[in-house]
Amino acid sequence: MKKILFIAVAASLISCTANVANVQLQRRTYNEPAKNEVHTREIGDKLILQGEEDYQDAVRITSISNDVRLYNTTFPYSVGKILPLSGQTAEYKMYFLANEAKTKNSGYYGATNEITYGIAVRKSDNKPFVFINQVMGSLGGLKTKDVEGLSIENTTFTDSNCKACFKQEFIFNGKVDNNLKFVYREYSENMARPAFTQDLQYDINESKTVGFKGLRIEVIKATNTQIEYKILSDFTK
Repeated sequence: MKKILFIAVAASLISCTANVANVQLQRRTYNEPAKNEVHTREIGDKLILQGEEDYQDAVRITSISNDVRLYNTTFPYSVGKILPLSGQTAEYKMYFLANEAKTKNSGYYGATNEITYGIAVRKSDNKPFVFINQVMGSLGGLKTKDVEGLSIENTTFTDSNCKACFKQEFIFNGKVDNNLKFVYREYSENMARPAFTQDLQYDINESKTVGFKGLRIEVIKATNTQIEYKILSDFTK
């Protein structure tokens, strides 16, 4: 991964009124590994992973001071945090989590502020800054801060809370006598927790082809801990 590191002589805070254009997550499908090729997996491994996901270019924070202050607030993110590209201005690409925006009473006639924190990368030279963006109705502003020792690296963000995504996986679960054991898992809405799981068992004396829900796998060789196989057809929803 490409790492970007800038050391500032002194931290400075820049305020500007900026029109932030939203950048939406993208949708993609995936299907791994390839069909009609021989693959080898260990017990507990996924033999096939198929589905769709929402993703976006992102940055991971690799170095930052422990207590970065932005207008009497503390920057909430630390080393390891992944932030997706969620907006941009004429000058910056803005990496932040829209669902982690904070709201507070502004003190002006009951109005509330929506506050977003993140990393702003200047387009002209890829220099990273931390930022706070405060919106109160049509008012507010983007404020960036040059922080000594801030470094980031490019990565990819995937949304584990995608409500319209779907994922299927088929896992090798060992061999007992002539029977091969597998686990089928299906995910929808929450990509971190399966919505449906089923244990499956096949007698390979009857057939070297096993499968479930349209998936067909040719078993070439199997032991208690390893399987050699070829995917003949993919899952159907």
